[in-house]
Amino acid sequence: RVVLEKSMAATSTTATAPAKRARLSLGAPECPICFAPYQAPPAHAGRRVPKSLGCGHAICFACASHLWEEGVIACPICKIRSRVPNLPDLPTCFALIQILEQLDLPVQEETGVTVGKCRLHEDKNLEAYCRSCDKAVCLRCVVSPAHAGHTVVEMAEAAMEAKIWLKQMQQQLSQLKAAVDLVAAREDQIKSLQRTLEEQIDADIIAPLHKAVDAHREELVRAAHKACAARQERLVAQQADLTRAVGAMEGTLGSYVAAMEADNTVALVQVAAEQRARVDGLVTEPCCRPDIELVGRVPGERMGDVFSRIGRIFDSTAQAVTRDYAALGRARILASHGTAVGLVRDPAGLCESVNGGVLVCDFENSRIQEFFLDGRPAELVVAFSDGTKPMGISRCEGHYIVTDHGKARVFRMDPTGAIVWSTSGSGNFSKPWDVKVLPDGRVVVSDCNNHRLQILEADSGAVVDTIKPLAPAKLKNPAGLAVDADGRIYVVDHGNDRVVVLESDGTYVRAFGTEGTGQGQLCLPQGIALDGMKNVLVADRRNQRVVVFRNDGTPITHFAAPAMTMRILVHSCGELFIGGCDAGTNGGAMNSFLCSF
Repeated sequence: RVVLEKSMAATSTTATAPAKRARLSLGAPECPICFAPYQAPPAHAGRRVPKSLGCGHAICFACASHLWEEGVIACPICKIRSRVPNLPDLPTCFALIQILEQLDLPVQEETGVTVGKCRLHEDKNLEAYCRSCDKAVCLRCVVSPAHAGHTVVEMAEAAMEAKIWLKQMQQQLSQLKAAVDLVAAREDQIKSLQRTLEEQIDADIIAPLHKAVDAHREELVRAAHKACAARQERLVAQQADLTRAVGAMEGTLGSYVAAMEADNTVALVQVAAEQRARVDGLVTEPCCRPDIELVGRVPGERMGDVFSRIGRIFDSTAQAVTRDYAALGRARILASHGTAVGLVRDPAGLCESVNGGVLVCDFENSRIQEFFLDGRPAELVVAFSDGTKPMGISRCEGHYIVTDHGKARVFRMDPTGAIVWSTSGSGNFSKPWDVKVLPDGRVVVSDCNNHRLQILEADSGAVVDTIKPLAPAKLKNPAGLAVDADGRIYVVDHGNDRVVVLESDGTYVRAFGTEGTGQGQLCLPQGIALDGMKNVLVADRRNQRVVVFRNDGTPITHFAAPAMTMRILVHSCGELFIGGCDAGTNGGAMNSFLCSF
């Protein structure tokens, strides 16, 4: 940066006779940065003299002055950094000077860089640029009180920087155009992928299902035909017996009539006795009933589970897969502290809504709110006035499973907020913290103050198993939960400042994390989430950060959160959502937030 301080006499001289500067015509070697032709000294006060960097590349002195910073110049061509303690000592590139002299190119006179006359001093040229005011000024303005202490550079240097900026903009424009083409090509690829997936669904899932269903139908039909044929055979035999009995009875009736007409009493009695014997042995009721039925109908309410196990779409680009967690940038605040709709107080559980948004357990406000991905509140707001304090939430078959600190229960609610079932009085929970759905459809709950996990049936809430492992997996106030595709449960062992990994039956797999503030250490962790590569993200609450581990427990990195973090959600759209709160500095006021990266 050059601060121009010129006397009024110099100003007057400049105004009446602009400085003559020599510049080689087209064809002279140019600086690769500002594209201005090189000049042999002492032309242009040496600003366009070629200078050699330590890497061997050459640039003009003006660009070297612009790039010089704290005794170092980073070559803009090869990026090698050259130590230049004193800028005037930067060596001249005499090879280029010799070329300039041998070329003997014609020299043309050129006035100084100017953009017109000064509005305040109409007889003065605009020969400088004030960075503080962001405008062109004359030399008289430079020494005026209005620009005292301002950073001012020559117009030539400002023009050179503008050229560099323009070149960068052109490069960025080219990159943006290339990005547009790449996005368009990727969109075509996604469309093609959609068609391919549809074909695969038909070929790999639906067609085998149809084949299996048709085969099963044929088997059932054959069984039905066999059962009905056996009964029909019995009925036909019975019908033949009855037909023969009818013929015999008709013959007997003829004999009976003849005996009566002949008044033969003995014959009449004998005929009657024989006929009674025949009738008494006959079965006149059908020997079997049409009571064959189909057993084992498919329960419609569990078909979602059946189909999810037959086939599902796995999106491996849950964006977080390729995200550089060490370079996420600043968080985007979606909701701040308050009681109005769209604000939160101590946000707890997060989950993806059935509409693609984000559901938030607004703990202190005793409600569950839905937000769009840009932070706008959606229509769904489920408020509780019965002491319910929603803490954890997870989506399950189009419904939601919620843990309730206030009433020490777990309940299931439909997309409108209506409660389907509740474990009140039957689950023996104490501060249930988080909830996740296992691949087999069951639900796992972290029963925090009972230092255990409980497994529930998703359709009834019945407790079917309890996991309370012994050392080395012994839990102390388990908090956040995550479940991978293989059914392994990742438990934030809050009281032991670590993460414990268990099989769904409670078998110990591993544990990682220790108490502290260093790399891979935790202090009162709470929330946890898995990204598409099974990287483990842990809400390191007391350290006000999120720590990222590989699936095997190796620490990768960590990044700062706006405040003490409680919960983490890796959304299928690729966004990373974080909620939490801490005590503010203003009289201990609470500071709550919901943000995304």
